[in-house]
Amino acid sequence: MVSTGKESFCNLQKAEQVMEELKGREWEGARERKISEKDLAAALGRACLQRNKPALATRHFKKAITAAIAARGETAPELIGLYQEIAHTEQVNNNHKKSIGYLLLAHCVALTVHTKFSAEAASTALLLGKAYAATGEQKHAGTAEMYFNESLAGYKASLGSDHPQTINALEEFSKWLVRVGKREQAYNLLQESFMSQPDLCSDFNEKAAERFYIMGGICLAEKNVKEGYQWLSKCVEIQVAVHGPRHKRAKEIQKLLKLLETSSVVCEGSGQLTRQHQEA
Repeated sequence: MVSTGKESFCNLQKAEQVMEELKGREWEGARERKISEKDLAAALGRACLQRNKPALATRHFKKAITAAIAARGETAPELIGLYQEIAHTEQVNNNHKKSIGYLLLAHCVALTVHTKFSAEAASTALLLGKAYAATGEQKHAGTAEMYFNESLAGYKASLGSDHPQTINALEEFSKWLVRVGKREQAYNLLQESFMSQPDLCSDFNEKAAERFYIMGGICLAEKNVKEGYQWLSKCVEIQVAVHGPRHKRAKEIQKLLKLLETSSVVCEGSGQLTRQHQEA
């Protein structure tokens, strides 16, 4: 695999040399050459990133962006992905400011080419929310929350509340809310996601398990042991059904549940449930 990756990288470099030689020559397919140059530069950028060469990757992504603009203008749809890729490269270097700058450009193109309530704009908004959150600075908290909300609204409008991308955005937003101490808001958001599901069977999947896990953690942090136990029990039930009883995370949650079972609150709740079953 390593040799194959190295060979592919060398081939890309050779292709780049050929492309450089074509520059300056009169050619009827100049516009097509710009597009090919964009694709080649982007491929080299990705290859450099895989080889842990972010500085070189940034250089190639910049060339790809320049070629795309030269071929199709500053609102070319392919710029959305290119800006996202170079933003990720800057994020790898912990250069939050530059990363956010490129993501703002991607979002601007997405809003121009599509609409605010489109999956494309929702995607760039989510990345912006995560990028502002990644700075860890309090001054960016309000902006991060704004983009998380914008992303969630965009996904709901374009794909629906039950779509995997919508659920992913909701999870990312909720986890961030928990990190910044807004546990109640996160809990309400997660609970609302289950209430809005038209199919009652759709909550038996790994995404649902993750939401149950977050909700259980929130309840335990708020010292609501009984409710936390119930959510975590639902989570582990899905984990075992999907992955089997030996799944690492399922086993970890089961250990936590056993510890919680020593609580008088949980024991009392379990007793009530048993009596209800007996009466039925």
